[in-house]
Amino acid sequence: MPEGYRIDILITAAMIVVEMDELQNYQERVHAKNLEKFNVSKKRGYEAFMIQAVDVSRDTASIAEMIKDSYIRRMNSGQKACEHWLQ
Repeated sequence: MPEGYRIDILITAAMIVVEMDELQNYQERVHAKNLEKFNVSKKRGYEAFMIQAVDVSRDTASIAEMIKDSYIRRMNSGQKACEHWLQ
């Protein structure tokens, strides 16, 4: 990931980024920064998810399953991280 970005969950082997959008992130400035991280991640070839924290609380199993499915799909399709992509 580019320097200066703090990613909530980064699965480097499968190039997956998960950004948790918490209640305080609804503030326009913070939400804009999360959206920027999301877009930069996608441009760099990562599969990016922006998930509301309240949704994780309500349905943790579905969120975990979605990320797991993405991981399996990307690993099986050969969309694994190359060292130069991680820099």
